[in-house]
Amino acid sequence: PEATARAIQAASALKPEIAAPLKRWLIEHLAAVNAEPRSAADIVDRPDRPAGENPQKGFLTVGAYGLFSQGDTADEDTSQSLGFVELGAFAHRELVENRVWLGLRAFSRLRWNGSPSFGGDFAGDFSPDRFIPGGFLRGRLVAQEPADHADINSGTAIGLQATAGLFWSLPLFHSLSFVPSAGFTIRRADNALDGDSDPDRDVYTRFAETHPRYASFGMRFHARPFVDSLLRFGPSIRLSPSFSTLERLDTELEFDILAGRGLWPWIGLSWLTSYRPITGERPVAFVRDVATLSVTFWKWFASGHRLSLGSEASYIFDLPALDSPESPTFALGVVLQYDFSARRGLRDLPPHQRPFQDRLEEDPRSGRR
Repeated sequence: PEATARAIQAASALKPEIAAPLKRWLIEHLAAVNAEPRSAADIVDRPDRPAGENPQKGFLTVGAYGLFSQGDTADEDTSQSLGFVELGAFAHRELVENRVWLGLRAFSRLRWNGSPSFGGDFAGDFSPDRFIPGGFLRGRLVAQEPADHADINSGTAIGLQATAGLFWSLPLFHSLSFVPSAGFTIRRADNALDGDSDPDRDVYTRFAETHPRYASFGMRFHARPFVDSLLRFGPSIRLSPSFSTLERLDTELEFDILAGRGLWPWIGLSWLTSYRPITGERPVAFVRDVATLSVTFWKWFASGHRLSLGSEASYIFDLPALDSPESPTFALGVVLQYDFSARRGLRDLPPHQRPFQDRLEEDPRSGRR
C-alpha cells in the first residue's frame, strides 16, 4: 500500500493530461497486485531446466530394443534350439486412466543359418474391477522368405496369430487375490517353410501346423509376501486342436522381487511343470520342466529417458527324456532396451509389466513427480 501511494503521488506531479490516466492505471493494477500476493514460485527466478526436460508431459512412451535369443524350446514338444537377434521399436499409450492400454511393435530378426524375418504385433489390455473382468487382445504378423528349398511360386511365407481372453482379480485377503482366466488363440502356420533349416517359429513349426487353435483356462493366485515382492502360482490347461482334447496341463510358480535401489536388480524365479498327455499328434506322454532365472537392471539417466538391461536363463528337461538332442537343454535371452516416457513415468505400460511401479519410478527423472 505504501508503494502504491508513493507512485500515485509521483504521478500527480506530471502534466494533468498525463497524470489522470496514469493514476487510474496505477490504482487498478497495483491494487490488484497488493490484494493477491504472488507465490514464491512466481517471484523467484527459476534456474535453467536440465537438458532434455520438458515442462509438459508427453503423449506416449516410445522406445527401441535389441534382443539375443538362443535355445527356447519350451512351448513345442520338439524343436531345434536355433538362435536369432531381434531389433525392434515400440510405442505404448494409456488410453483410459488405469483402465485401457495399447502397445504397438515392429521388429526384424536376423538368423545364423536361415533368412531374416520381420513383422509386427499389437497388444491391448483392459484392467479388471472386482467382478467386472479385465481382458487382453494380442495380434502378430511375421513374414520370412524361404531359404533352403525356395519355390519360385511360393513367395513370402507369412505367419499369423491372434489371441483374446478375459480374467478376473478377486481379492481374498489383504495381500492375496484369486485370478481365474480364459483365452482363445488362433494361428496360421505357413508350410512353405516346411523343411527349411531355420524357420521363424512365428511363421512355421510342425507343432503350430497341427495345432492351429487352442483354448486355455487358468486358476492362479497372486500374493505379496512383502511389499517389494510378488508371488504367482496355480494350474492351467490347454485344449487343442479341438475343445475336447487336453493338450497339456501346466502348474507354474513365479516369484519376483525388487527390494533395493541403485544397482539392485529386479530378480525373477519361476518353475513350470507341464504334463503333455498322449494325443493324436503325440504318441508318448511326458512331463516338461522349465526352471528360469531372470535379472533386470534399469537406470533413469535423464528426464523421461530410461535404459534397461535384462537377461533370462532357462533349463528345460523332460521326464521321461524324449528321443531328442534338445532335451535337456539351456535357453538364454539377453535384451538391451531404451525407452522415452516423456515425463509420463510407467503409466503407459499395462499393470502386469510394472508390478513394482512405485519402486521403478522412485527416481524423479522418471517424470512421475
